[in-house]
Amino acid sequence: MKNFDETFAKAVALILKEQEEKKGDDKKKSPASDSQVSNATKMVVWKPGSGGWSEIIRGLKSEASVPYEQAISKSLAGRSSSAMSLMLKLGVEKAATNKNPIAAAEEILAQAVKNKTMSQVYGTPRASGSRLTVPFVMSTKPEDIDEGDGIKARNAAAFIHLTLIGAYNAKMLQISQSIKLSGVDDGDESLIITVT
Repeated sequence: MKNFDETFAKAVALILKEQEEKKGDDKKKSPASDSQVSNATKMVVWKPGSGGWSEIIRGLKSEASVPYEQAISKSLAGRSSSAMSLMLKLGVEKAATNKNPIAAAEEILAQAVKNKTMSQVYGTPRASGSRLTVPFVMSTKPEDIDEGDGIKARNAAAFIHLTLIGAYNAKMLQISQSIKLSGVDDGDESLIITVT
């Protein structure tokens, strides 16, 4: 699907658009907000590595030069209502009930990938032991990306990361052990999530 990035961006923008509003509101920010964001990025870990982002990811961030993790931190601080809006937009209506972090992440993502937009990019996530595999059904091959029929693997991973961060901040993913998303390269067929 050629327009996945743009469609998903509209949903993710619900939590990221507030970055600009926060610039003038930093003095009012409570310490609990910092703690919440810090916990979210510590509990749902992903290091996207260096390299350029697609235009759509740049559009989600206030500035392309802002590191991904900093954009998330500024965007989600104390914004659980925005995180909940994202969950509803993605069709995540039920909080995870499992205490195992991999099984809990599977519960959240299984709901999200049923979303019309998400289902065009991701297959059903499958947990096996201490790892969760999220298959890409949309190609991440460079030639397909160039033709507009694929998605960059980093973007696909970023959208899963943002979904899990949103679920954590909406208190729908309550895990006591952190999880980590694997690095991905164009051409990969899945994203692996493990317990750290």
